[in-house]
Amino acid sequence: MMDNDVITDLNFIKLLMTRDGFKSDAHYVERFVVSKPAHNIIRLLKKYYKSHPSKDHIDPQVFNTWARTMDPIKDINDLTLRETMVLEAANVAADESVTRRLAELHLARELETLAEDMVLGVVPENKVDDRVDKIISLSRSLQDCGEKGEDKSSLVEIDADNILDRLLVGDGLEWRLESLNKSVGPVHPTDVVLITKQPETGGTSFLVSEFTYMAEQLGSDGKAIIFHNEEGADKIGSRIIQSALNISSTEWLADPQRVASEWDKWKSAYNLHLYVDADLTTDIIEKVTVEGEYSLVGINVIEKVGLTASSKMEEVERLANLGKWVRHLATSKNVAVFLITQAGASADDKRWLSQADVYGSKTKMPSESDIMLGIGRDHLPAPGQENYRYIKVIRNKKPITHRMQPELKYGAFITEMNLGTGRYRDVATNS
Repeated sequence: MMDNDVITDLNFIKLLMTRDGFKSDAHYVERFVVSKPAHNIIRLLKKYYKSHPSKDHIDPQVFNTWARTMDPIKDINDLTLRETMVLEAANVAADESVTRRLAELHLARELETLAEDMVLGVVPENKVDDRVDKIISLSRSLQDCGEKGEDKSSLVEIDADNILDRLLVGDGLEWRLESLNKSVGPVHPTDVVLITKQPETGGTSFLVSEFTYMAEQLGSDGKAIIFHNEEGADKIGSRIIQSALNISSTEWLADPQRVASEWDKWKSAYNLHLYVDADLTTDIIEKVTVEGEYSLVGINVIEKVGLTASSKMEEVERLANLGKWVRHLATSKNVAVFLITQAGASADDKRWLSQADVYGSKTKMPSESDIMLGIGRDHLPAPGQENYRYIKVIRNKKPITHRMQPELKYGAFITEMNLGTGRYRDVATNS
């Protein structure tokens, strides 16, 4: 019997049963499916279409026979489930909701690309109309998807001009660090931000510094939460208070009543919550996020989060599936997700980290991020630079907005962490 994840994934796999469907949709489908059989099917479909250039669609019997020779599975249950999914996917049309979701992704991607190209000035004048016509066509196709469905409650009017304006204006949550506003730009719902850092570098402080700033932009209606699975609640709670109020522990001790009063006012005006559990799991995070209606989520640290049904997985597979879950959480729940992860041994004593320094860099975890930042530091800093932190933009899939500077899209920035308040500030751009 198929579980809910497999049934959901089956609807996406149905879209890949033709060569044209695989070519246009595989990139998006791969980001949505979560079950192991579905990922195996996508990987094998890619090999099959490549090795059978004359085949325009999948014959399930032929494909399954071929797949057994290419990817023998010891677990007969996994093999049977995979082959059953292929048989069902080849014979049943994809759900309208799935078709609509992919249409939304195609339209969003085309809008992002056009916005970025226009800002960079790389769209020839005689090609602008063609690009706009394509966006209008995609918008009409998306509207058709909604009209065909029985449930019209999720049908929304899509206005290309309004969406384009929002992308160019770049509204969203801004960073406390202006260097990041100029390089990666504002944070939007569905964004996944991965922050890798050396041990004892200030990753938690960085997350708190930014979340206390972003929570104020959410106002009284928006809600943010930090899930924490390391030190106790009091330690990170004190960091949140000090960062929000911009006070040191010395100032706090000097006038605790004033600080208590100011903190009561702050938390009455803004919604930043803390969930601390050494045994955090994906189920807990998703349940709390949905029930609490949070739009901004921080997870510290992601590799320590327990993944449901992961007991038999190798670590590489577990991390890859954890990354897929994060993408699913961000997209399906329409939330921005920040992840803190420890860097690997290769990051020791390095200022500027790269993707190779990410723990589990060989998995798909980094590829699920829209933004990836590396935070490094000097092992033997010069006098006066003990608290310098070196932030490198490792990955940046965000479209260019007018606030952003194209030359800084993969910038490197020298910052300083205030040990008293925990806040970060810009020092210089590394040219």
